[in-house]
Amino acid sequence: MNHGFPWFSFERQLHWIYKNVVYKRHFKQYGHGTFLSPFSEVINMHRIDIGERVNILRGAWIIAIENYAGDKFNPSIKIGNNTYIGHNVTISCANCIEIGSDVTFGDNVYIADNAHSYEDIGANIYKQPLKLGKIMIGDRAWIGKNAVIANNVVIGEHSIVGANSFVSKSVDPYTIVAGNPARVLKRYDHLTKKWSSITGMSNDN
Repeated sequence: MNHGFPWFSFERQLHWIYKNVVYKRHFKQYGHGTFLSPFSEVINMHRIDIGERVNILRGAWIIAIENYAGDKFNPSIKIGNNTYIGHNVTISCANCIEIGSDVTFGDNVYIADNAHSYEDIGANIYKQPLKLGKIMIGDRAWIGKNAVIANNVVIGEHSIVGANSFVSKSVDPYTIVAGNPARVLKRYDHLTKKWSSITGMSNDN
């Protein structure tokens, strides 16, 4: 939606102000050449380390959770150099989320290293304690649009998570997964230098 107003130019100019007045002062690190849309929400910047030449587009919600349901946490979010994060991406961290360099996120990706407990059936789930995991995403991984990565997961380097996938188990390097739950579709063969389809594999892989 344009309506004759140069929104992109306005957003870049506003970012210049935010970068110099807010971002460089409050983030743990805010790398050279990085762009974080000012039309995003970031909570507890001092827990977040963003590398160089990172692009984080409009609508991102990045939260480092220090307190929840009476518990205190020590969250750490690290985003490597040259990573691209699309529109409306959520990164929710109460423990540790590390994203490598040259990683690409499609729009609307959801990543959380935590989940609500549900054991107390007499209490609102939203108010129950968090269960913690750790999420690591390797260099050059590609996370497709609307994908969900949750709990305690390692995504290997140069792996691909298909659009609309739900990933709750680790993915080996050089592997393509897709589906809900995500399953292995292909792996890269370094001898033949080709991606090979996987047959006869269950959804547990």
